[in-house]
Amino acid sequence: MGWALCRPRFIRQEPCVTYLLQGAPVRYLRAVISRYSQEDLAMIRVVIALAFTVLLAGPASATSVDPDCKRDAKAEKKECQLLCKEEFRIDLDLCRNVDHECAEACRAGREFCLYGDDTNPGPLARRTACKAACKETQQASKQVCRDQFAAETPERAECIGAANLDAFLCRQPCRAGVGAEVKLCRRINKACMRACPPAGE
Repeated sequence: MGWALCRPRFIRQEPCVTYLLQGAPVRYLRAVISRYSQEDLAMIRVVIALAFTVLLAGPASATSVDPDCKRDAKAEKKECQLLCKEEFRIDLDLCRNVDHECAEACRAGREFCLYGDDTNPGPLARRTACKAACKETQQASKQVCRDQFAAETPERAECIGAANLDAFLCRQPCRAGVGAEVKLCRRINKACMRACPPAGE
């Protein structure tokens, strides 16, 4: 109950000040600390000391990071993720008793069906382009609001709110317009997978 007296809006009021002056928080902390053994407390002190050391050394060490080393590490991570993904697909096809090469061809067909190419974009590519156009219009409209109205005024807030609403309404057809095609691509992929020979043949 005592802590409820010191919620943010009551922090400066007399009941909270009295509660703090009475030393109740200190007694609470002492009761919590008494539950730990001396070994546990020693370990806690070490962890806290290490945390402060890391926090203090953080900015200095961040400025000394070798950019080439960081770039190489990211490249290795990406390569490792791709390798793991490929191994997962191989294992998955074995579990399904489906020839891996055939399954990969089905997956490639599904990707093309969903995304297409530059001359014939698929439904997901069109949805992405649709949303990008809505976002571009939204950003342009919000900039107009910033140019026309002063900061932190009701007029600017109302203008930006209208721009956000227009963007939301703009994005709705992006998803609805491609749903049937996405489902068709998935059905075609399932049929392709079922037609693949068993693994090992």
